[in-house]
Amino acid sequence: MTFDRSEEITEALHDQEGLAIAMANIIAGLDLPSDREHVLLALIRAQDQCRDRAIVAASRIVQSGKEKRGR
Repeated sequence: MTFDRSEEITEALHDQEGLAIAMANIIAGLDLPSDREHVLLALIRAQDQCRDRAIVAASRIVQSGKEKRGR
């Protein structure tokens, strides 16, 4: 069960990547002052790093589940 949920979590985290790209594109299309645009894009990059860490953790759980099933 943990294995299946980890795969779902990993998929959802990958979906968030598309959302982050869409937000960055929208922000780039707005006529914001440069400093505000940079702050918003930095926040998106920080969220991307957090998401990447979560993907690694979930992937480890998935791999562990696969190894246990293979035994």
